[in-house]
Amino acid sequence: MQVSNILSSLANAASLTKPNPATTPAASNPVVAAAPAAAGLSSSSAAAVRSVLSKYDMTDISPSDFSQMIQQLYQSGGISQQNLQELNAIRTDLESAGVGPEESVNLIDFYTQKIASVQSQSDLTGTPAEQQQITPLMQRLDWLQKFNAMKAQPDSANLSALA
Repeated sequence: MQVSNILSSLANAASLTKPNPATTPAASNPVVAAAPAAAGLSSSSAAAVRSVLSKYDMTDISPSDFSQMIQQLYQSGGISQQNLQELNAIRTDLESAGVGPEESVNLIDFYTQKIASVQSQSDLTGTPAEQQQITPLMQRLDWLQKFNAMKAQPDSANLSALA
């Protein structure tokens, strides 16, 4: 499954909630822009993705459970090898922050705070290096918000239209 497929359906579900300007990625998000919009999931793959996501909550998940979830999404055809590698960066970020493998964490808050911290540092130093760090963090937050939106409203998310 291509990112574009996941993201467009999730964008439809995510539009039901009020966006937070501090954490909403720009329309030119490379995750969205990089994936072809025409790719889709079979109905059995879409059902498998919904089934996997129904078991996990991005606001209360351990790093090991997150790793298990993305592996299941990959095995079900819900995400590509490249997506799997991108999502594995979340586990790396958690390990770098000292979050234990079985420690529960709110990934949405984790990335919201991480982005705010990098933005604050960038505002203080004025260096573009910090600003460049924000883009991948926002992409990760975007994935997590979309996963949460699909869990909250699995029937309203059109997986084949995700962009």
